Amino acid sequence: MEPYRCTVTADPARNVIFMTQEGHAERADMLGLRDAYRAALAQVRPGFVLVNDQSAIRSFSDDALEVGTELVSLTTTHGASKVIRVVPQSLSQRARISRVLASGNLRYENVRVSTRAEADALLAGMDSAGAA
Repeated sequence: MEPYRCTVTADPARNVIFMTQEGHAERADMLGLRDAYRAALAQVRPGFVLVNDQSAIRSFSDDALEVGTELVSLTTTHGASKVIRVVPQSLSQRARISRVLASGNLRYENVRVSTRAEADALLAGMDSAGAA
């Protein structure tokens, strides 16, 4: 299986967190992602946007998905206004991720797009609307 890699960066000026995930995720991988996400959350304000690019994720173990529910809870607790998800092409993974989201009592807008370019265009539109 392809090893897991992730990046999490915050853009405090735009109030945006960018997350990218690749490969196969086990519980330990997701715990590392959670810690990086917590650090990024400390840099943004309520109303932030999360762009989560999962287009290169191959699979999640069941234990990894359990940590995913905690990530959803952190997102809600810290007051996200929107999550833009770039979803994997695999229908089975998309269904599993959707079940995690459904269990999270979301209080933010959840948008699913097919490419990072679509996510960037949504963000650009939000930036220009905020500047107007």
